[in-house]
Amino acid sequence: GRTWAVRQPVRIAGSSCLSPPVGGPAEGLGRSQAWRRPLDGGSELASLLRHPMETGQRHDADGRLLPRHLLRELRVSDERGELMRVEAFAGLAANPYWRVVLPVDAGELGLRWRDDDGATFDRRLP
Repeated sequence: GRTWAVRQPVRIAGSSCLSPPVGGPAEGLGRSQAWRRPLDGGSELASLLRHPMETGQRHDADGRLLPRHLLRELRVSDERGELMRVEAFAGLAANPYWRVVLPVDAGELGLRWRDDDGATFDRRLP
């Protein structure tokens, strides 16, 4: 019999679901954006990577299967070594957006994405 009201701010960096594709699926592949800002007790890291995340189960307009092309992992490291590793899966959205809180003493960050084709995409953040 009770009703609870909650408010949560939402920040949308972009939506690959609402935007029509630009060029082919690999157009702009690996282009990334990354942000870092201080927080109490840590720092926030946010990143957006241009990647089609094709599962190999969808068809194009002519009925042909689109080739599989997925991210496999994201690694975040600083001068001490690896801070975080994410192993991606086929259900991850195209152009994945990541937001995590890192320790306050994390130094310069290195981000590395690797896809199943073996390509790697690197980004450094001070």
